[in-house]
Amino acid sequence: NREGMSVEVHYFPASLSLGSLSYKNHGKDRYIIFEWNDTKIIVVEGLRAHTQSDSITTQSEEIFQKIKTILSKESMYHHEVLRQWNYIGKITALDNGIQNYQAFNDVRDRFYAKTNWKKYGYPAATAVGMEINGLIVSLIAISCESTFKIIPLDNPLQIAPKHYSPSLLPG
Repeated sequence: NREGMSVEVHYFPASLSLGSLSYKNHGKDRYIIFEWNDTKIIVVEGLRAHTQSDSITTQSEEIFQKIKTILSKESMYHHEVLRQWNYIGKITALDNGIQNYQAFNDVRDRFYAKTNWKKYGYPAATAVGMEINGLIVSLIAISCESTFKIIPLDNPLQIAPKHYSPSLLPG
């Protein structure tokens, strides 16, 4: 019997006051901004496409356009996205010979190809399958000029998606 633990830690300094927190909207999508000194953190939860019945490709394109718009509105960039959660409907289902997860990854790759990852590296991401149609994306982005330190960690027990075999990601 193996027991395990999964931990995701987000630290905010004690100097962060409630005055440093603001709620913003982009259409019907809401997000939170934390700002103090030279640091800005955006937390975006539950981005969805207008229509959940569209293909995962179409939904992904719409959601990543929303992300681009929100980042631009906040004077932030693709390379400042640190963490992303992706809830993909029928993740292993095929649509015209392409698995939903692969279709999502193709759009995500095109979105993130627009940066050189000069600061933090490719964002950590989690993909979770859902039994319903649709796609939901959440993320955290950080802009900071000071000595803010972000340390990416790889799990040696997990296969990185770039090393998945074609049999795992048809299309």
